[in-house]
Amino acid sequence: MVSPSTKAIHELRAGIIGTGFIGPVHIEALRRLGVQVVALCDLPTRVEAARVKLGISRAFGDYREMLQSPDIDVVHITVPNRFHCEMSLAALNAGKHCICEKPLAMNTKETQQIVNRAKKGGTIFAVNYNVRFYPAMLQLRKMVARGDLGQIIHVNGSYLQDWLFKETDYNWRLLPGEGGNLRAVADIGTHWMDTASFVLNARITSVLADLATWHKARKRPLGEVQTFARAEASMKYASYQVRTEDFASVLLQFANGARGNLAV
Repeated sequence: MVSPSTKAIHELRAGIIGTGFIGPVHIEALRRLGVQVVALCDLPTRVEAARVKLGISRAFGDYREMLQSPDIDVVHITVPNRFHCEMSLAALNAGKHCICEKPLAMNTKETQQIVNRAKKGGTIFAVNYNVRFYPAMLQLRKMVARGDLGQIIHVNGSYLQDWLFKETDYNWRLLPGEGGNLRAVADIGTHWMDTASFVLNARITSVLADLATWHKARKRPLGEVQTFARAEASMKYASYQVRTEDFASVLLQFANGARGNLAV
């Protein structure tokens, strides 16, 4: 039997956990790369419809059952953050390569568990910070490494979205129990921080953050809402208190001595 680590990319067989907003994006990217997407996993009530729509041969209603399949080499975890830790550990223990959506887990304790298990080797584990691989970022990293831009002493930037701008906008990321205590920083701010670290080839060593919530209370639709979905006029809402940040200003120090600031 050929080990997954020695297979050519077009020979790899992937299983996707999650059929929401980002799962189909992974499927599209994998197919463009030539990776075979052979299985899909989600709630039993909706996985079959998603399987048919996306043209995937097998559907699972339980990720643990999918992980037992010998026909799957790599697993992509594209579900809400609260499931990341248990699914990542299960994938690693099943001997599968694994790509997990960011943030890696709900807190540093869970993250450390995954890191410790991944370091034991045998398979590849990655977190999906894709922005660093945009051609412009790869070119910028080369320019910094060659010294084309001189010594970098300060990095300034932002990651701004108008998503969740209105009090009636809703997504599971708004709830600490689903997405963790950080929202804007964890969801999109970490993309910027990872990209800046990659371009400078220097890790962030310390941060000072000012977190703020504009909508202290929001209105949640009484029903399921997909990421970036448009609200309908007929929707009914229930009010709830917001305990995650809408925006933040972050000061950073990098291992090479550079400083930075991020608005998110």
